[in-house]
Amino acid sequence: MSESLSLKRLKENSPKDLNQLCETLIDLIQDLIDNPNNSKYKKLEIDSDLIASKLMPFSGGLELLFEIGYEEGDDYFYLPDNFPKQKLNFFLVNLKSILNPKPICSLNSDSICTSTIVSTRSNFGLKNSKNSIFANRLNSSYQHVLIYEDVDLKQKCLSKIPIERLRDQAEQKYQIYSQNNQDKQPFKTRDFLILELLSWFKNEFFKWINQPDCIRCNSNEKMSFIKNDRPNHNEATWQAGNVEVYR
Repeated sequence: MSESLSLKRLKENSPKDLNQLCETLIDLIQDLIDNPNNSKYKKLEIDSDLIASKLMPFSGGLELLFEIGYEEGDDYFYLPDNFPKQKLNFFLVNLKSILNPKPICSLNSDSICTSTIVSTRSNFGLKNSKNSIFANRLNSSYQHVLIYEDVDLKQKCLSKIPIERLRDQAEQKYQIYSQNNQDKQPFKTRDFLILELLSWFKNEFFKWINQPDCIRCNSNEKMSFIKNDRPNHNEATWQAGNVEVYR
């Protein structure tokens, strides 16, 4: 079994949060292995400290539960009796390896062991604390978009996008540009396709709103903002931040 998406998402967290996440998940999985029929570990309330405080706020926590086999109830997650138990050992081994990575031994004559090399992408050579915060946010955003590299997600996206229409529009605009700007640095059809895709997303696919209409009373009344709330498990999966609640 190859490394799962949830394991990759776990690594997006800070080292401190990653360690706490791994310890929490290892404890849960070990309890499931030792007590496979105990409802205490097979049914997890959404508002419990485990879910609300230790898993939901961080990348990969809830996703890993679903990959183990947990399913969603009304206000809880539950593990069916027929869940694939072999996954428990797979995730247990991988979580332990994340928590305690094995050192990599150098090949020089002194046989000096060095710890696993950590990517320096997030450092960006910035010393200033304000710049470091920005760099960390930038790196986090970079890591976040990688979840859309999932093949199934790509297929779902493509099924919603009018590819042929956008290509035709891009080709027409490219031809017009090429005829009128022969002495300038040439663009390619792909450049115009990106602009068409952006325009489609902003003007056709996505709807901008300030206050949503009430869907229950079927009136023209606008709902009022009440508060910001924590994301639910589905919103947390896609790394939602503040969720606005209207009523």
